[in-house]
Amino acid sequence: MPQTAFAFEVKAVDDEGTFEGIASTYNDSPDSYGDVIRPNAFSRTLSAAGTDRHLLLEHHDDVGKVRLEDSPSGLLVKGRLDLQQLPLAKKAYGLLKSKKMGMSFGYHVVKSEPVGNARHLTEIRLYEVSLTEKPANPNAIVTDVKSEEMAIKKISGRLDAVRKGIQQWTLQI
Repeated sequence: MPQTAFAFEVKAVDDEGTFEGIASTYNDSPDSYGDVIRPNAFSRTLSAAGTDRHLLLEHHDDVGKVRLEDSPSGLLVKGRLDLQQLPLAKKAYGLLKSKKMGMSFGYHVVKSEPVGNARHLTEIRLYEVSLTEKPANPNAIVTDVKSEEMAIKKISGRLDAVRKGIQQWTLQI
């Protein structure tokens, strides 16, 4: 099963281990494997298998659960580390708080198309979602673990920039 990392930004992590973020942005630069995720690439897998997945640490150990949402700008994540039942969840929590985590997926490419030197993934079957210290994509890092209010302001600004970029891109088509 291929595994690849995507940019992951945590909006907030609270003391109960819940967090929110963006696991994948669409139409971004190619990752280290030369892949670009296209909008709606996750739609079919989320419809067929549901939006809830196990959250793994380094593609191996269960540390919690995530709920995924396919949005126009990317794949949104709401997660909860199981700090009470899973000892490795505490390790993952500490790494999230210290900004040492990225995000990766175990997946199968259902449909893709070559565009220049990149492979544009148009349909992905998602198997698992992982937190990882060494993501394959050097941009797949946690960039913000602050108070919820500050994080929401920051992500709102970035989402506005993504929206503007998408609008400009669609005008060029």
